[in-house]
Amino acid sequence: MITIEEALALCAEGLTPLAAERLPLAHALNRVLAEPARAQLDLPPFDQSAMDGYALASEGVSGASDGAPVRLGLSGEVAAARQAEYPRLADGTSMRIFTGGVVPSGADAVVKQEDVYVEDGRLVVSAPVTTGNNVRRRGEELAAGAELTAAGRRITPGMIGALAVAGVDDVPVHREPRIAVLVTGDEVSPAGADLPLGAIYDGNGPMLMALLEHWGYGDVELAYVEDDRGALEQAMDDVFAEADLVVTTGGVSVGDKDMVIPVAREMGIEEVFWRVRQKPGKPLFLGRAEDGPVLLGLPGNPGAVAVGAQIYLRRLLDVLEGVAEPGPHLYQGRLALETEADPGRDSWLRAVWWTGRDGGIQLEPLGRQASHMLSNLCHANALLRLPASAEAYPAGSAVRWLPL
Repeated sequence: MITIEEALALCAEGLTPLAAERLPLAHALNRVLAEPARAQLDLPPFDQSAMDGYALASEGVSGASDGAPVRLGLSGEVAAARQAEYPRLADGTSMRIFTGGVVPSGADAVVKQEDVYVEDGRLVVSAPVTTGNNVRRRGEELAAGAELTAAGRRITPGMIGALAVAGVDDVPVHREPRIAVLVTGDEVSPAGADLPLGAIYDGNGPMLMALLEHWGYGDVELAYVEDDRGALEQAMDDVFAEADLVVTTGGVSVGDKDMVIPVAREMGIEEVFWRVRQKPGKPLFLGRAEDGPVLLGLPGNPGAVAVGAQIYLRRLLDVLEGVAEPGPHLYQGRLALETEADPGRDSWLRAVWWTGRDGGIQLEPLGRQASHMLSNLCHANALLRLPASAEAYPAGSAVRWLPL
């Protein structure tokens, strides 16, 4: 058996990110940048008012005071709108201007409307105004050509907004992986089907499909395969011809009906690793074909599938898409109560987390942790990693955890 760290490292070893393609920005959510994204214009693209007020030349009001206010004529108005030409400020005048409006040439400051008033058609200024006051200077946020975000970043809604404002309308991203899920086993039935004695309803397929959709992968193939070698060979042959990543559940242990690994080997899939020192999910298999798909063979127990997907499927997807720092990303927290560990394997425990009174993260493992049990995922919002230990971990122990 190998460690969790060794397994995660092997998920990335020798695996090349998928080819790049250009996508309209509006269709690029959750995809990974293949090249840095750069601003296509200065931000702001012109000197811009930061307030509703009046644009003026600061030099002309340098001597203004309550006892000797300066009165300026009003020579027009600038709204936050398209302009036919650059507005100009005549000497000795001011212009009404609104937030986001183009600061006229000849003006170098904006005074807030609350700090001045208009009397007899003239602006009354009773205090000096600093040069640059309430003016957003052209390029003060970014200059044209500046890097907004590096390659290897997954595109978020906020990133789309930032790129759009900077004039980016399409982006180079790594191709989305083609994913297939095969649920194996004579005993599993889709929810809603008849359930004869000895059968169970399948949670693995719906859970994996929902998780992938939640992560942004909507076009995923799902198929059910009986514990029949011929049927498995046909199903794997079909998906291997099209997919970049094949995920199977069940059939990767040492029983007579565990046929995923031998069938994969016959099809040219070379073993990267098999069995990881973890609980649940020890009989985890990773294989690769030369110039072909990656195979992630998850155990059949749904608790192990949940762990395998959150940890190893996340890592593989990130690597295939060229993420600079592939997941999963674990955080620090503390146990809220004493917790038993496994003496021989690191444990992944379904848990709930919250912020304690001291501002730190508290984690409480839930009951029903056996690998065949899944009901606690109705409440779990964290996956807690507990290193192997012959002794229980006392409350307050530092642990690492993954948000669900």
